Amino acid sequence: MGGTIIAVGQAPGAPSAVRPVADALPEIIDAVQSVEGDVLLLTREPEARRLSRAARLTLGAERVALHHADAPLTAWVLALHLVEPLAAAWPVGQLGAAVDAALHAVRTRVVLSSLTTLEAPAPTLAQHLTSMLPGTAYEVDLTAGTIQTARTAMALHGPTAVIARSDRPVHKAYRDWQPPGLVLPGARAGWRAARWCEASEAPIPAAALNDVFASLPGGRCPVCDRVGSSRSCLFCDVPLDGAAPDGSGVTV
Repeated sequence: MGGTIIAVGQAPGAPSAVRPVADALPEIIDAVQSVEGDVLLLTREPEARRLSRAARLTLGAERVALHHADAPLTAWVLALHLVEPLAAAWPVGQLGAAVDAALHAVRTRVVLSSLTTLEAPAPTLAQHLTSMLPGTAYEVDLTAGTIQTARTAMALHGPTAVIARSDRPVHKAYRDWQPPGLVLPGARAGWRAARWCEASEAPIPAAALNDVFASLPGGRCPVCDRVGSSRSCLFCDVPLDGAAPDGSGVTV
């Protein structure tokens, strides 16, 4: 039971039970070889996923599991914190589904100084044009898929929150903003706007999230005999009978 979780790529503020490693092949290989037992390589960026696959092929080790989650930076870091208590006790093959379930429980918003490069949700023509005006900012709810003019700073209600932002305040309401939670200084969230502020929170109570984790179904891999909760075995990439399709169907 249990194993080592390695977050490949940018993972500022990762919890102590998660080992962050740069998205470079030698570093990933060294990180895997430095520990014993099963290892889970977690990724959120395409290049990190490609390099993690290459590392497993290079090592030829059946003890290396891979799981990729396409998520905003702050949601990714928050999910790592939410899953951390499971790392020591859960089989590594089930932790990928736990990450997906945690991400499903997270709400992510971003305030942008410009909407010109935003693709999803798509801004209206009027929003696109007005975002070019100086001093204008828009709050984008990535979870709900909505866009509205930012007039006040985001109110974070969840018991946990992770925040990343540009060096310059995105809007006058953010000049003296002291957000609760974990702030990631100097983080690169990938927003192509001069000024931005991204925040993720988990409004679900910890007890309810634990119930979600406990309800995840499990299946056994016909190849390596490990237990997993994703659609396919994280070690062998073969289908698992009785497991949930990568966190989908989990309602929180």
